[in-house]
Amino acid sequence: MIQSKILSGMKRASAPAILLGLAAVLLFSGCLFGPQEINPSIIITTPAHGSTVHQGKKFSVTVQTSHFAFANGRAKTSAAQGAAVNGQIQLFLDRSTDLITDTLAVMKTSDSITVDTMLSVGKHYLIAAGVTPDNPDTEGMTDTSYFTVTAP
Repeated sequence: MIQSKILSGMKRASAPAILLGLAAVLLFSGCLFGPQEINPSIIITTPAHGSTVHQGKKFSVTVQTSHFAFANGRAKTSAAQGAAVNGQIQLFLDRSTDLITDTLAVMKTSDSITVDTMLSVGKHYLIAAGVTPDNPDTEGMTDTSYFTVTAP
């Protein structure tokens, strides 16, 4: 008798509310879309976007990666744990990433490199692109930094 009083006092959920609740449970449990894919990413930290670099025979490039491990070594500061991809970073200066022959430098073992090249005074752009050991692009793993070189 107590049970019937409790049940009679409760409102019945409508069919749309039940379906909405079920869809929310399935969505958040990963049943509808499956597990989330972990994508590697990259950010150029040096030279910083919009920074000024003094002209010289060499300049430094540093990147920060996530879910990425260097194929030939361990990065100093990048998180290699949980890496979705093993590979290397190709650097391009003032060029698109279309031709591998236009690569300025390749970061194979570490997240920093000193590039031995004299940059002309003016604005430049640097592109860092992640690739796997056999060189296919790592989808979406690119970053660009614009910087200005000034006379010493």
